[in-house]
Amino acid sequence: MVRYTFLEAEAIDRMYDEGYSHKTIAEQINIDFHKGANIRNERSVGYVINKTYQEENGWYERLEEKWLAEVK
Repeated sequence: MVRYTFLEAEAIDRMYDEGYSHKTIAEQINIDFHKGANIRNERSVGYVINKTYQEENGWYERLEEKWLAEVK
């Protein structure tokens, strides 16, 4: 399993808001973040969307905090 990065989750969220299908999002994420390898699929994109919009424990925010700590 390849863990999600904040930048990856942010891209999924943005593309979802723009109305792209889960399949299209997965294909683009694989190109942009995984050198074209088939890492993400429609189901995993749905997972991120659910975690981003339904999770009360701040999954998305924790990814952002981790990313910010790494780039400092």
